[in-house]
Amino acid sequence: MTKQLKILCGAGGTGGHLFPAVAVIEQIEKLYDGDVEVHFAGRSDKIEGEKVPLLGYKFHPVKIRGVRKLTTLSNLMIPFEIRSSVAKMRKLIRSEKFDFVLCTGSYISFPPGRAAQREGVPLFLMESNVNPGKSINMLSKGAAAIFTSFSDSQKFFPVSYHNKIFYLGNPVRQSLFSLPEKSDAKAKFD
Repeated sequence: MTKQLKILCGAGGTGGHLFPAVAVIEQIEKLYDGDVEVHFAGRSDKIEGEKVPLLGYKFHPVKIRGVRKLTTLSNLMIPFEIRSSVAKMRKLIRSEKFDFVLCTGSYISFPPGRAAQREGVPLFLMESNVNPGKSINMLSKGAAAIFTSFSDSQKFFPVSYHNKIFYLGNPVRQSLFSLPEKSDAKAKFD
């Protein structure tokens, strides 16, 4: 009997970050015959707050936001939000004993990614864009592996990281492979 795999995902903000993570989770669930417990961390008021519970995964809200304009007063709170969110994720990681953490970019993935590094849990990063975002850049040094959608992404990372960068393309959810026939879609959507 194999041990159940436990995963924490830091993904969301947009569907472009959330749905590639879901596609990877679907494949992992296939490999483990469904014996996988998946948790997501993100914002309640973003796409992950709505879609993750509907997909049947556990959801842990974090209070964090991205930097908008350097001159706004609300940006003064961001370091405190980051610190609080990382502490919350560290506590979650210690209590749930995740096997690894998967982060797909955007500011939402930073707290679980940094918490994984601080707790010594393997961290895997996915970058769907050619040019990695700030969170991926900040987390890449301590990542076990970095998966990219484009081979050109490698040039944005230090040469010393190239041995842990894997160009695999952008994962696609299984539901996109079972679309209705063109005639059925035309009838349904007119």
